[in-house]
Amino acid sequence: MRKKKIAAGMEPAYLAHKIKSSISGIKLNLDYLKDSLTLSGDKEKSFNLLQREVERIQDLIKDVLMTSKKDRIEEAEVNLNLLLEKIREFHHPTLLRNNIRFINKVGSFIVEGIENDLHTMFLQLIENSIESINHNGSIEFYSEITDNELKVFVKDTGKGTKNGKEIFNNCFTTKETGTGLGLAIAKKVMDNHCGSIKLESSMPGETIFSVSFRNFRNTNA
Repeated sequence: MRKKKIAAGMEPAYLAHKIKSSISGIKLNLDYLKDSLTLSGDKEKSFNLLQREVERIQDLIKDVLMTSKKDRIEEAEVNLNLLLEKIREFHHPTLLRNNIRFINKVGSFIVEGIENDLHTMFLQLIENSIESINHNGSIEFYSEITDNELKVFVKDTGKGTKNGKEIFNNCFTTKETGTGLGLAIAKKVMDNHCGSIKLESSMPGETIFSVSFRNFRNTNA
């Protein structure tokens, strides 16, 4: 697929500037601890995941600062299955602690996009599902091609929502400590990728979101 440029800039530039120094401090301290501590097994694996996630946040900040000066950035090829596996690995301790199964049935699809933004979008959906389930349940990802679109479905066994029309609005939340930005950010990412995100259905025990991509290819085809 050829590279092209799309509109970006999800977060205000001033916010990136405010958190840049804090993230840099966290990264420096993580690097110091890595050199000072003797870690092995699961502890070393978790520490490495923390370092990688901090680096991803730093990359996001760079993107925001860059797009505050230049409104367009280049897409690249993103493997959706591998992206979901990265997110699964990062959330493994939380999933394990809450007895939540993560089921990835997405095929080997490549889409054109900004990996950090797509990572953020799927992360918002997964964290939304984890909070909805709380304990004992599952989050399942699966895909299908319909009308020349790739649809990735996210199904969870949480409590569901009755606010299907409002959940993508800025600052809408039903959580006491929520900001209401998570799903609004997810929608913005898909708008920037010429795709869409939709709440397909929701009831106690089953909520299904869909994410649609127009520009994709199947590596197994």
